[in-house]
Amino acid sequence: MPRAVRGLADSLIYHVLNRGNGRQEVFHKDRDNEAFINLMKPT
Repeated sequence: MPRAVRGLADSLIYHVLNRGNGRQEVFHKDRDNEAFINLMKPT
Protein backbone atom coordinates (compact mmCIF):
# COMPACT_ATOMS: atom_id res chain seq x y z
CA MET A 1 0.00 0.00 0.00
CA PRO A 2 1.56 3.35 -0.99
CA ARG A 3 2.15 6.11 1.52
CA ALA A 4 -0.45 8.87 1.70
CA VAL A 5 0.52 12.18 0.10
CA ARG A 6 1.71 14.75 2.63
CA GLY A 7 0.42 18.30 2.52
CA LEU A 8 2.70 21.32 2.74
CA ALA A 9 2.20 24.28 5.06
CA ASP A 10 4.05 27.59 5.13
CA SER A 11 4.37 27.68 8.91
CA LEU A 12 6.06 24.28 9.33
CA ILE A 13 9.74 23.34 9.42
CA TYR A 14 10.94 20.60 7.09
CA HIS A 15 14.01 18.41 7.39
CA VAL A 16 16.22 18.51 4.30
CA LEU A 17 18.92 15.92 3.78
CA ASN A 18 21.59 16.42 1.17
CA ARG A 19 23.56 13.21 0.79
CA GLY A 20 24.44 11.50 -2.46
CA ASN A 21 24.00 7.83 -3.29
CA GLY A 22 26.61 5.74 -1.53
CA ARG A 23 27.58 8.84 0.49
CA GLN A 24 28.97 10.49 -2.61
CA GLU A 25 29.66 14.20 -2.48
CA VAL A 26 26.67 16.29 -3.54
CA PHE A 27 28.29 19.71 -3.84
CA HIS A 28 31.73 19.84 -5.41
CA LYS A 29 32.19 23.58 -4.83
CA ASP A 30 31.65 25.56 -1.64
CA ARG A 31 29.66 28.21 -3.50
CA ASP A 32 27.20 25.56 -4.72
CA ASN A 33 26.59 24.46 -1.13
CA GLU A 34 26.18 28.09 -0.04
CA ALA A 35 23.66 28.69 -2.85
CA PHE A 36 21.67 25.66 -1.68
CA ILE A 37 21.67 26.92 1.91
CA ASN A 38 20.51 30.36 0.75
CA LEU A 39 17.64 28.80 -1.18
CA MET A 40 16.49 27.01 1.97
CA LYS A 41 16.43 30.16 4.12
CA PRO A 42 12.98 31.58 4.85
CA THR A 43 12.12 34.85 3.15
